Amino acid sequence: LSLTEFFAYLNTPTEAPDGLKTSFAVSSDDGATWSPAVDLNPNFPTNTFRDATVTVPIPAVYTDGADEIRIKITFATDYYFIGIDDISIQERIGYDVQANENFFAIPDNVNTPWSQLQPQFFMADVQNNGGLTADNVQLNLTINKDDTGEEVYNMTKNYGNLGPDSLAENDFFDTTMPLDLPSDPSSLGTYSGQYTIFHDSMDVITNNDTLNFAFEVTDSLFAKETGRTREIFLTNDRSWYIGNSYYVPNGENWYARWISFMVGNASDVVAGGGLTSITTFIYESDGDLNDDGRIDPGEYDEVPFAFNEYEFDGSEDEVLITIPASLNEEGIEMQSGKYYFVVVQYAGADEADQLAISASEDYNYNANNFITDSVGVEQYSDVVDLTSEAPSFFSGGFSGTSVPVVRLHIGDNPFLDQPAITETLTVLPDSYEVDVFPNPADTDFNLGLDFPDAQDVMIRFYDQTGRILVQQEFDGIQQARYNYSVSTLPSGIYFIQLDTQAGTRIEKVVVQH
Repeated sequence: LSLTEFFAYLNTPTEAPDGLKTSFAVSSDDGATWSPAVDLNPNFPTNTFRDATVTVPIPAVYTDGADEIRIKITFATDYYFIGIDDISIQERIGYDVQANENFFAIPDNVNTPWSQLQPQFFMADVQNNGGLTADNVQLNLTINKDDTGEEVYNMTKNYGNLGPDSLAENDFFDTTMPLDLPSDPSSLGTYSGQYTIFHDSMDVITNNDTLNFAFEVTDSLFAKETGRTREIFLTNDRSWYIGNSYYVPNGENWYARWISFMVGNASDVVAGGGLTSITTFIYESDGDLNDDGRIDPGEYDEVPFAFNEYEFDGSEDEVLITIPASLNEEGIEMQSGKYYFVVVQYAGADEADQLAISASEDYNYNANNFITDSVGVEQYSDVVDLTSEAPSFFSGGFSGTSVPVVRLHIGDNPFLDQPAITETLTVLPDSYEVDVFPNPADTDFNLGLDFPDAQDVMIRFYDQTGRILVQQEFDGIQQARYNYSVSTLPSGIYFIQLDTQAGTRIEKVVVQH
């Protein structure tokens, strides 16, 4: 079935056929009976516009043996519109096996600190859209470390023969052989993963044979996204708790230090006289122990692990805001084997209280939530509760398909005026002279190096949260001077770190305008 569409949809009403917002059904008896609904726009996100020609397979079971068929198209949603044209039925291609982009597992977070790495499990749904049986279907997953090209995971799943319209779903790669990166700084870096479909015949359509994803192992940052793609307005619920869940397998001697979050319309709320303050919370939990889909106050010990407040001045639209995790501006030690729900609370009550949280739809954690639950190490992505009272978090959040921009920064010490990671470093000997001047700095500062021998040097300049502002690599340095501009940075404490084979040196840089 091919047609041109111009449409957008939002929520799914209860009467939508088989829960599908846009669908078609087939009748081979002049409309007396109809097939189950078939998704007309699989994998298409809500609150997004489409203006394109789409082609979807009509299941052979609904057409085999029929002299003629009728097709009806249903649009079932409470918001927006649909326009359709150029409807045609086309001969189905022979071979088209695809890896489904709406249900494949990615790691628990897009950013995970090396100290909190744990085994990662994988799966992807595979289906045959073609009109012929595909023989010896295989799905390969390869993951490589980007900076070295090292292959850290390579696994193939065999599906045998797949007939037309068949779907191989919820079928995991070998769970006894997960991706298990070392929980130490050697794992630092970005990684690229690719699922790839193979079978004995040549696919006619090849652009759906691969699925790609990326993630990063960091020093101190937990994140579910790499930036906003949309805002979430909760029109009828002006009070809400929204955030993300981060699991900490190794909590002892590690501290929650900072929270980062983003909103979309602080300027509108301030100008319109709405509530201009939010509260950030961290809740420590063992998860949904009674499996009712909610993490209620009894499952996070009634009280928050940490909290802080922020007042908007109207300049914060789509700006990443970072504040201490705790009101007393000290890191708080975590525990091993705990979930930490990092959330933003907006306690709106009036019509003017319409704050939108920034979110991303670039990462779909739905399959990750499913597979981790199935193997007994359940992970949650986002958590939500629409209330102004003590939250009872819906562990499914927005189904893992839209995660808020809410991040957690951790470190191995509680002191926010020190670097996040200090104990694991080999200190550069005093004979390797490092000079930072002027310090405090107003517009710029210099870094002078005078070493007794030549060293390959990695220089990183970063803020208190661990966010890297400058990163440089130099080979064979013995004496050098480098200049860094800080004129556009807010006043505060920053750090410059030198990593060499001889050791590491961290110097504090005070920016004072």
